[in-house]
Amino acid sequence: MERNRQGIRQKSLFNRNPYRVKRKKSILRNGVFWLSILSVMIIAGFLYLFCSSDFFQTKEIKISGNSKASGEEIERIIKENLNEKILFFSTENIFLLNSKRINQEILKKFPQISDLKIRKKFWGILSVSVTERMAIAVICQNIEEENKNCFFVDKEGVVFEPIVNAVNEGKQKLLGNHLNLPELKMSSPTDIFLGKKVLWKERLSDLFKTESALKNINVIIREIKIISNDRVDFQTEEGWQIFFNSEKDMQRQMTKLKTILEKEIPAEKRTGLEYIDLRFGNFAPYKYRSL
Repeated sequence: MERNRQGIRQKSLFNRNPYRVKRKKSILRNGVFWLSILSVMIIAGFLYLFCSSDFFQTKEIKISGNSKASGEEIERIIKENLNEKILFFSTENIFLLNSKRINQEILKKFPQISDLKIRKKFWGILSVSVTERMAIAVICQNIEEENKNCFFVDKEGVVFEPIVNAVNEGKQKLLGNHLNLPELKMSSPTDIFLGKKVLWKERLSDLFKTESALKNINVIIREIKIISNDRVDFQTEEGWQIFFNSEKDMQRQMTKLKTILEKEIPAEKRTGLEYIDLRFGNFAPYKYRSL
């Protein structure tokens, strides 16, 4: 009996199929599959809500601080950049707005704007704060020609706005009576265009500190002529000039000027004065025009 049992056991072991494949479990019964489907649906629903919900859409653009730059044009540039895409969804969601790109486009379009701040607020409000450049001088192109193209320059040395019909007599009236701004002149021909930096901020600041100091002693400047890297000539309203070495101590040169004007050339003696040269040491040679 025992032998028969062992024989049957051995026979069943030999008859077992080692290559039998287990039946695969249906994917529909896989919990991970349904969890993935649910996650995708939740994310898609969130994206749809984020992109299409009226709460997140740009409803109003508020622009402030602009007097010269067109508010309508600024708004047009912003609206052209409102539409963004996330996957298959197109949206004007205020929080997806590319502020950096808009900022660059507006500053390129309007050289009279020095700074632009874009703030995104709830309820679909986009706040745009504009800071415009202020003119401290005038610079002209083709100064030897009858028709001059003149522009305003700000404290950064940036050319930002043309002066319309600023020629000859009209130009003098505009600069002298209305704006009272000195004119910058370059010794060598220079291409001048909107947005160009004609002088570095530091040098321009030094020039106008000197111009302000001259005004404090009742010497009004009409033109500032940049002759070279180390020479600047100031043309007064009375017609005489002051030669400065811009690479030396300007304050010391101003002290020399004050002294010579007080002691040797009072106001009543300046009618025929041609120039005062402050560039050399302790000396300040001056010259009267020949009669």
